[in-house]
Amino acid sequence: MAAIALTTLLSGIQAENIYANGQCKLTNLKAQKVVYHGSCQIHQSKSSSGNTVIEIKMGLGEPFLFAGKPGSSHWSHGPDPVKYTDNGNGGAIFVWDKFALAVTAK
Repeated sequence: MAAIALTTLLSGIQAENIYANGQCKLTNLKAQKVVYHGSCQIHQSKSSSGNTVIEIKMGLGEPFLFAGKPGSSHWSHGPDPVKYTDNGNGGAIFVWDKFALAVTAK
């Protein structure tokens, strides 16, 4: 229930569209270097196929989009498979290719 738990913690209810501010840390795991650490905007919605879609916007860059089924740890970011971990309390980690993105909703 990873995505549902994140939804519940962001808003207190399950809804189609949820917006929240948060803190994000994007790390290049291969280079062991933090690429971004600061505030971010989080938008969670449902696709027509029933996937949960989480859009994360950090600074002035393009948003990151992740999609997956609620309760699954296997998500996607474009063509890349993503491991999704719900940390509870509005936090989650997305790991794909050589990157990790830790997100915590405020």
